[in-house]
Amino acid sequence: MTDTTPYKPVDNISKALRLMRVFYDLTQKDLALKLGISKSHLSEIESANKTPTLDILKGYSEIFEVSMSSIIFFAENVDSNVDLDLTTEFVDTKIIAMLKFIKLRNLSRNNHISSET
Repeated sequence: MTDTTPYKPVDNISKALRLMRVFYDLTQKDLALKLGISKSHLSEIESANKTPTLDILKGYSEIFEVSMSSIIFFAENVDSNVDLDLTTEFVDTKIIAMLKFIKLRNLSRNNHISSET
C-alpha cells in the first residue's frame, strides 16, 4: 500500500526548527523573544501551520550561528539516515551534532520500547 499523503516541505522545515530549539534547550517563549515574534506564531511554525519567512530563518541562522544552507540541509535530512561521516566537509558541525542527537534519541526510544515488550 502506498502512502498518498502529500509531501509538504514545510513539515520538514518546521520539524527541523523545533528540533534546533529543543537541541539548544530553549523554550518557545525564549526563542520567540529572541526572534521578535509571538510564542503563538512560533508554535504555529513548529506545528507546520505557518511557513517561516526568510527573516525568521535568518533569525535562526544568527541565533544558533548556523548557515541558512545548513538549516535547509538539516530540514531535508531530519528523517533520513544520512551518512554523517561523509557530510562533515559540507555541513556545519552544529547541524551534524543535531543529527547525531536525533539519531541517539531515536535509538534510545526504540530500545526503551523494545525492553517493554
